[in-house]
Amino acid sequence: MQTSIPVAMIVAMNAVRYVGATVLVFFAGALYPHSPAQVEEFLKQSNVVRPYRPDGGAFDIFPPLLSTATLIGLTLFLFVVVGTLLIRLYRWKNLAGFVGLLSVVSGAVPGFLIVLAVLIFGGSLASALPQEGPLLKTFPLLELVLPAIALILCNFGKLSSMCEFQAQTAGTFSDDLLYASAVTLQEFPATIVTGMIIIEAILNYPGLGFVLVKATPVFDLPVIREIAISAIILVVACRLIGDLMCRSNQRAMALRNPDASVTKALLRSPLAWLGCGLVLTWVVLAAMPDTIASYDPARNNFSAMLEPPGGDYLLGTDAFGRDILAGVVHGGQRTVFIALIVAAITVSAGFTFPLLRQMLGTSLSIFTSSITTLPLLVLLLIFKVTFFFSTGVFAAILTLVYLARLYEIFDRGNMQMDENRHMWSRMSVAAALRDFAYLVGIVLAVDALRFGPVEPNVNWGLMINLDPSYFDNEAWLTVMPAAAAVSLMLGFTLLAYGIERHSSTRSAADEA
Repeated sequence: MQTSIPVAMIVAMNAVRYVGATVLVFFAGALYPHSPAQVEEFLKQSNVVRPYRPDGGAFDIFPPLLSTATLIGLTLFLFVVVGTLLIRLYRWKNLAGFVGLLSVVSGAVPGFLIVLAVLIFGGSLASALPQEGPLLKTFPLLELVLPAIALILCNFGKLSSMCEFQAQTAGTFSDDLLYASAVTLQEFPATIVTGMIIIEAILNYPGLGFVLVKATPVFDLPVIREIAISAIILVVACRLIGDLMCRSNQRAMALRNPDASVTKALLRSPLAWLGCGLVLTWVVLAAMPDTIASYDPARNNFSAMLEPPGGDYLLGTDAFGRDILAGVVHGGQRTVFIALIVAAITVSAGFTFPLLRQMLGTSLSIFTSSITTLPLLVLLLIFKVTFFFSTGVFAAILTLVYLARLYEIFDRGNMQMDENRHMWSRMSVAAALRDFAYLVGIVLAVDALRFGPVEPNVNWGLMINLDPSYFDNEAWLTVMPAAAAVSLMLGFTLLAYGIERHSSTRSAADEA
């Protein structure tokens, strides 16, 4: 049964999103506890005499906004192209399993590492191309195409899952194109903006992300606020267009396993069991790190600097002679702690969503939509400037964001809950588990780029060396902590994939 939402209601809903997210930005700024004298003293101690300004004076938002908007526009276009192609491939039964495997692999690799690998590969490719002539002028490979490809790879798992859902219906090419466009514009703008900040920080690309990274360490709150509001405008504009596209694009779905609950789906899936085993392994290692690591992860040993894996040091040592194995095991405590805290609170709170929706209704939807409209990394940096946040505050902010994301999933499927209760429960759990894998990647990126709390001094992100000169001779410095993060993300992704296999749908024509 198709339903159509009035255009005026869609416009009003997105206007409320914009207002709510903007109020959240100004609310965070109003909590700013540091006096001008305190900021000035901090800047002097940091050898910075004034807040960051690109031209040394007033800040003009439009040049970096235009640069970032260009990158985002190209990325969204490629998302739509890839999404449409995935729908067609999923309908080709011989390739459906292969595409599903690719979605698992991409969902298990931290987006930060995908971005880094693609940019390093692209830099090597660009240096091999002729530096003059029409090729680079007409095809700016490094600056435009590679960031878009990196972001597609980072979000391939989530995009693939949504496209597989659409592939179970009988649709024309135009239907598939419309669905891919609507899903891209509804689900990915905030994620893409977060990815752009990371890419611009690595590439020194003169966009909003580059300016934000420069303004944050010197507490330039006016600049940070302008960038946050610009990001909100970009996200709301995309979501408005996406809502208008899909307002009447709902299809009735027939279920393959309508009576299989989340528990049954988990018990029947070997992949889910494997994912659960990986997650539990890291929980045990985080709780008892000394059972594996025999060295102090923070102890320097200058007589054993840059030792390769093997011998007394199973995974090698870093430039200060610190044991990589001890660092990986102890460094996982922070990431595992944050992931478990966020997962436990959001899953527990999920049982109260029906009651909260009944009590608060539209007000709660407005609040959660406002939070998810603001890109996650922008929100984190605002609170970093405001609170100098610790690991506890970092976990609290992530918990709030993921509660909002989970509630949006629940709210979206509420109309179908009575009819397809088990399917929507499984899909919600699978989406939440994919978000937890994404959360691990965000924590890794925040730590690697030195955006996060300074304690503890041993964690996976800080262990990853961003100097490309290390990749040739001391690759284990990056590979070992990266492999640890991949294994934890793979656990969450396999759990999601295993549960979702029992959430697959098919069209009524296939049912007959």
